[in-house]
Amino acid sequence: MHPLVGSWSIDCLYGPGAQEDTFLVFKENGTGWIELAHYVTCEVDTFRWEATREGGIRVLGEHCFSDGEESASELSFDELAYRIAEEITPDGETRPVVTFAQPVWFGNRRWGLLTRDVVELAVPGPARLGG
Repeated sequence: MHPLVGSWSIDCLYGPGAQEDTFLVFKENGTGWIELAHYVTCEVDTFRWEATREGGIRVLGEHCFSDGEESASELSFDELAYRIAEEITPDGETRPVVTFAQPVWFGNRRWGLLTRDVVELAVPGPARLGG
């Protein structure tokens, strides 16, 4: 299993109480998505990804769903370097944290691992968007 496979969260890096979160999901089959949730899903960017020979990942955006509209995703990285390290997060848990070499989405570079079990996770579709 690739070390990025899983569901990653920004909120778990800052402790409880936030009313929104950004999830980054990598599935073993080379698909994934970024989801902004503020009580409900507000925006989703879907993408395809693959490991590169240089040790990073290549990401190609597919679709963006926002405010009931669908458009092409602007996510695109030919070589996105990252590192994963165990950190103690504000919730008191020790968890893997991924840090990307450059911002991935709206300036965000860091996510904490929520779970590696993403087999049953499905892309949040337009019907789930709260817009």
